[in-house]
Amino acid sequence: MQKTIRSELSELQEAIHFVTAHAERAQCSHDALWKIQLATEEALINIMRHGYFFETTGHIHIECAHTPPHFAVLIKDKGVSFNPTTVDSTAFYEKHGIRLIRSVMDEVRYTRSDNVNILTLIKVLSCS
Repeated sequence: MQKTIRSELSELQEAIHFVTAHAERAQCSHDALWKIQLATEEALINIMRHGYFFETTGHIHIECAHTPPHFAVLIKDKGVSFNPTTVDSTAFYEKHGIRLIRSVMDEVRYTRSDNVNILTLIKVLSCS
């Protein structure tokens, strides 16, 4: 389950629909679905803005995985390297999006391999 989008805001809605469809198949609660959508959107916008500086030539790869009770969104890009897991989430400055992502997801992971950023957003689902 993967999708590739260009690094442009006009692709954002398509990416969110992709993640939403997979999260809905996992039959998660409305609350979990909303949090997954919010964190994914924030992460994608941050990549477009800070990783690619709104250059539309970049690509972002999105994968969804559901291994009960976990739902994961993996986001891969070749933009500027930035590890959001090392940012002090209590600091009050421009990193509000990172704080938001951390507050709605149960786990956030980051790795960089072969010049590819890999951000993993994990939500523990309360299935209905």
